[in-house]
Amino acid sequence: GDHSGHAGHGGPSKHQALIDSALKCVGRGEVCVDHCLTLMATGDTSLKDCLRSVQIMMPMCSALMRAAAFDTPRLKEIAKVCLDICADCEKECKKHAEHHTACKACMESCADCIAECKKVI
Repeated sequence: GDHSGHAGHGGPSKHQALIDSALKCVGRGEVCVDHCLTLMATGDTSLKDCLRSVQIMMPMCSALMRAAAFDTPRLKEIAKVCLDICADCEKECKKHAEHHTACKACMESCADCIAECKKVI
């Protein structure tokens, strides 16, 4: 059979940029969580809201990544929710960005993910 009719056959997903940005959020989120937990262990609770926002952002970005990879019909709805969750996380991380590089990196990846979400919505 001729497979030339298949869009992007064997190539990257048409949502590759979205997948990559969501993956980056998850990776940087892990580092941010570790950083928050390390501080909490010393009795410093200043990052507790940051920790909370990152913990919800990561599973949402994982879901977004999967939805984008499978090009699910619900991608738009998931991207809308994920955009809001990333915006919340970005806002929390921004409060600590100048003192904590892990928060700054997470803030930046959330900003990138928001931009990619807007493209599919």
